[in-house]
This record gives sequence, C-alpha cells and structure tokens, in this order.
Amino acid sequence: MQKDYEKLYAELIIKKGVALKKDQEVFLVSSVETYEFARKIVECAYENGAKKVTVLYTDEKVTRQRFLYED
Repeated sequence: MQKDYEKLYAELIIKKGVALKKDQEVFLVSSVETYEFARKIVECAYENGAKKVTVLYTDEKVTRQRFLYED
C-alpha cells in the first residue's frame, strides 16, 4: 500500500506550519492547477478543528492576460 504523501504534507502544513487551533478560520490561496492538493489541505483543516476554510483560486494565464491588457 502506497502512502498518500500529499495528505501527509497537508497535515504537516496545518499542524506545524499553520499551527491551527480549534475554531480558527483558514484562508488559502491556491492555483487552479493545484486544486486537488488544496482540497486535501481544506479537508485536513476541518479535521483539525477549523471553523471555516475559504479558498481563493488563482489562474496564472488569467493573471498574465490582466497584466498584458490592463491600463
């Protein structure tokens, strides 16, 4: 059986990096290309007591278009 290293990494981020406390809110910024990993972080945050998790997805191609065409 292969370990889910992304899940383990998500747990490390939430437990050690963020040091999430019960009932805290989490705000996550993620590229649309990494939505699956973002979902694992969200799941882990809720499993560890997050009150609310908000995810803002970004798209590099859309951002590039904005910089090219925006006045």
